[in-house]
Amino acid sequence: MDGFKMESPIDLRQTPEYADYMQLIGWQAVRVPDFLYVKKLPLFPWSIAKLQRAENVDWKLVERARKKYRVIKLFTEEMVAKKTIWLDLRKSEKRLLAEMKSKTRYNIGLAQRKGVKVQIVSGRKILETGLFNLLKRNASRLRIFELPQKWFEAQVKAFGEKCFAVLGYAENELVAGNFFMTSSDGCFYSYNGSTGLGRKLMAPSLCVWEGIREAKRRKLKTFDFEGIYDGSWSLRRWRGFTRFKQGFGGEEIRVRGG
Repeated sequence: MDGFKMESPIDLRQTPEYADYMQLIGWQAVRVPDFLYVKKLPLFPWSIAKLQRAENVDWKLVERARKKYRVIKLFTEEMVAKKTIWLDLRKSEKRLLAEMKSKTRYNIGLAQRKGVKVQIVSGRKILETGLFNLLKRNASRLRIFELPQKWFEAQVKAFGEKCFAVLGYAENELVAGNFFMTSSDGCFYSYNGSTGLGRKLMAPSLCVWEGIREAKRRKLKTFDFEGIYDGSWSLRRWRGFTRFKQGFGGEEIRVRGG
């Protein structure tokens, strides 16, 4: 082998910051000793709970929590893709570029040649950038789930400097953007959006690459693309963004619980 052994990052959903986020949107975070998330059902005395990509679980504590909160349904597998792509951030930028598909490398260079400028913003300042409106328009265009603004603001508040956005501008217009959240050793590709002009200028490819570079600057070990089409329940329209993600190289991984 080449000396690099891929390491599993601490999953985003099992970080204190994510637990804070879940509490901000109405869930309780219970240590079992990983996080179990519990939500009381409105108008009823019962709750539902979910255990998301947990590695360290004491099932006696889970059962105790189920009784305490009157949990009628425990979800142990969240409805996300069972496969993802990891990049090893310990590799050099030169090597990461070399391991991309040639079209992706070309698109990154094209965006730079076309004059797309990139800005990186962390923490609360993200809420002042117009990124959320870009994400909302993108979701509407693709007819996918629109993240509630309250949830987005809660994520930014909970993660603080452990989240960042990469914004792509053309002639001072925001044409592409990505939002990333991090654990102590991993960076997670969370949301993206772009305008027609941004896609024409290949700004999304440049924004992802700059997100990878920022994750390296933060000394993180793994970049997680957070889901690709796996041929099971995932939607066929995932194929397009799966091809986009695959262009950056990396290793396809079956995730915990997948």
